[in-house]
Amino acid sequence: MKVKASMVLLANASQLGAGPLPVEFRMAPGASFQDGLIDVCIYAPRNLPEVARLLWRVSRNQFGGDDQMIFFQTRRVRIEADPPVAIEIDGELRGETPIEAEVAPLAARILVPR
Repeated sequence: MKVKASMVLLANASQLGAGPLPVEFRMAPGASFQDGLIDVCIYAPRNLPEVARLLWRVSRNQFGGDDQMIFFQTRRVRIEADPPVAIEIDGELRGETPIEAEVAPLAARILVPR
């Protein structure tokens, strides 16, 4: 699939924190760390008013019916960009595209306080 996108998000959880701010955004509406799938979220606004509209919709959890927000799930994905763009993983710069990601079932243990 070829898409001219502003942001491609690979997620395994539905919400993202906003750094030091006490705010979380639900960017990947169907993501679950338990389903064994990577959620690919493509945001493709074409201009500044469309960016504002997408931000408003995301803040209101309105993800459906918009061709500028594309969501799908997969076990493996490769992201390419022309020209290459920077990759950020958990807030850290980690090189540039292309990048490949895949699910490794049961690869991590997560401790959650009760």
